[in-house]
Amino acid sequence: MAKLSNSNIGSRKNLIINGAMQISQRGISWAGLTQGDNNQYTADRWKLIEGGAGITAVMTITRDTSEAEGDFSNSIKVDTTTAETLATAGAYVGIRQELEGYTISRLNYGDSLAKDMTLSFYFKSDTKTGNLGAYAYAADGTRLFPFLINVLDNNWNRYSVTIPGDVDGTAITNDATSRMNLTFVLAAGSSVDGSTPNVWQAWDGNLTPPGADNFLDHTDNNLWLTGIQLEIGSQATGFDHKPRTEELLLCQRYYSKCNPTGSYPGATDDKGLHYFLSNGHANADHSIRIMVIFPTSMRTLPTVTSYDLVGTAGKVTMNDGDGKAVITGYHSENSVYVGGSNGAVSVQRMLRFYWEADAEL
Repeated sequence: MAKLSNSNIGSRKNLIINGAMQISQRGISWAGLTQGDNNQYTADRWKLIEGGAGITAVMTITRDTSEAEGDFSNSIKVDTTTAETLATAGAYVGIRQELEGYTISRLNYGDSLAKDMTLSFYFKSDTKTGNLGAYAYAADGTRLFPFLINVLDNNWNRYSVTIPGDVDGTAITNDATSRMNLTFVLAAGSSVDGSTPNVWQAWDGNLTPPGADNFLDHTDNNLWLTGIQLEIGSQATGFDHKPRTEELLLCQRYYSKCNPTGSYPGATDDKGLHYFLSNGHANADHSIRIMVIFPTSMRTLPTVTSYDLVGTAGKVTMNDGDGKAVITGYHSENSVYVGGSNGAVSVQRMLRFYWEADAEL
């Protein structure tokens, strides 16, 4: 275990975005998550991952404000509503964040000067104790660093592990694609828990070391996770708390929406609604368009989804009703135009819609 320090060495040191779970643009609760919900994003930048067939667990994941440790007001809560039996040896369930190359290429992997990282996080299980499996995966060279965290009690605790620089690995590509992921494994079957702990290794299909426990094995199990920090160096320092506005902007590189805080895509509450009224407009196709400017440049060309006033995806509302086909164009990482067409000529044209833009890894 790495040495902990209350000092805050440097600023913006955390390679993780939204480690304090402040931002949750897509919603605050996701119920009935099970087989088929792989890559479901929850709090911003954090997603559920599932692999293998035969997953039996059903979970509700919440961005929780009622249970958080000390300096933190938010956490991710995983509530097991149907237990995971691990009847299929290749099944696994976890919580993951993907890191892009621009963030981590400075680790200098594949070089004698490869840099160490230290992961620290707060975790609580209200009933379960044992070994929590986790790993870092480097896409360049398909390398894995698996480890176990010994959860000794049912209280909030801060845990840490130092991940040594991968001298024998491959240089991390400096680009905007996923080049590493950090995954907390909540359950893993017998054919994916055979990796060697605490060393970088070529990934062979295994994810955790032997001895990782199933934290989804009973419907009494509730798990909470927050304060996740991944920093360069071999010492775990105090958590790098960011202002909410700064954290939100970092998240909006990957996902943004027009809805304000507390309102989510598909809502019909008029909050964040885009509204454009045109008089005397006479396009031959009876259409009008408006440019949407994203809050920040997005990671890559995003997938943009519009919603009409009744919450139907891929539609807009025009003078003559909801459910009108959306028109988009001039699409970039910074903006897109969104429009629609009336069914008939109208001197006064009205366009209304909500939008979300997704450029996640």
